Amino acid sequence: MRIGINARQLLGDKDGIGYYAYHLIRNLMLIDKYNEYILFLPSYCPLSLENDNFRIGTTRFPTSTKLFRGFWEHFILPLEARDKKINLLHCLADISPFIFKGKLVLTIHDISFLLLPQIIPRSLYIYYSNFISHAAFRADRIIAISNNTKQDLIRLLGIPIDKIRVIYHGVNPIYYPISHDIDSDLKQKYNIRNKFILYLGSLVKRKNLGSLIRAYLLLKKTKHIEQQLVIAGGRGYPFCRDVFILVRELDLEDDVIFTGYVSEQEALLLYNTADLFVYPSLYEGFGLPNLEAMACGCPVITSRNSSLSEIAEGAAILVDPYNIKEIADAMYSVLTDNRLRNQLIQKGFQRSRQFSWRYTALQTISIYEEILNNY
Repeated sequence: MRIGINARQLLGDKDGIGYYAYHLIRNLMLIDKYNEYILFLPSYCPLSLENDNFRIGTTRFPTSTKLFRGFWEHFILPLEARDKKINLLHCLADISPFIFKGKLVLTIHDISFLLLPQIIPRSLYIYYSNFISHAAFRADRIIAISNNTKQDLIRLLGIPIDKIRVIYHGVNPIYYPISHDIDSDLKQKYNIRNKFILYLGSLVKRKNLGSLIRAYLLLKKTKHIEQQLVIAGGRGYPFCRDVFILVRELDLEDDVIFTGYVSEQEALLLYNTADLFVYPSLYEGFGLPNLEAMACGCPVITSRNSSLSEIAEGAAILVDPYNIKEIADAMYSVLTDNRLRNQLIQKGFQRSRQFSWRYTALQTISIYEEILNNY
């Protein structure tokens, strides 16, 4: 069978969906030697993603703006898929081409726009409201990346339960405990003095970085902690400029470090060297950075909402993301209680080992086979 994948998320700096696309495709390449795959991209991809049964179907198209990328996704991609005579199209990021008529698998990561409409632009809310709902009902099968996302799809969009399959993300084997400290070049590059608390993820309002920064300030003032706060990750969309303003207003510019986008190798060093990882998001479809931190032996504090408690499953301290004092108290407990810290580290190792990109790919192949064999 010939399977097409909308692989647009492979281009540019990767966020959570980009890493999902990359690791899923990589593991499909390792596992599936029977089906033929065509990876549809709007422009050249420098990644090595071709072999005997994987081909890249690149359309050179002006994708410098979101408008052009949307046009490619909804109008050029379905024409390419028809010309390549694919039997099934898998769209990896919530939305499928509006005019596509063939068999369709759709991965939906979350529908946070319905639960937190105030944190995204009105235009984006309208776009998601129309296109995600249409794509979800149009799809033959939906892959939800957590049970929480599955329940949201049923409750908020009315998607039939028998159409949805839950397939978790995996953890990249690159994330593991290392014996050496963060190297001096990386410290100098990001102006990291010594000990630090880490956040890694995009800088969007949903990540709730304002509460993290205020909780950190509370600890600085009341407990006089020595750690810096390192905020690593790309700006994301829609980008939240308020966090930079807040740091400046609170006079924390020497203590709060914004690294910008970091490579996986740099993330590995940061996870391994941080005293603590904090991820106080208001909503997540999965929350992969929590598992990456756990795999590196870094204790985790995260929110008790959406999928975060589901994925952490007792291996992290859960907090109310709106309660700054609760976040600060949890941070201080981990920083000062070695017994608690060691318990979180051991539970984190055990939990992170339960997630494999290979298993994600195997389950995804079973969805392809279910559709292609039964219709």
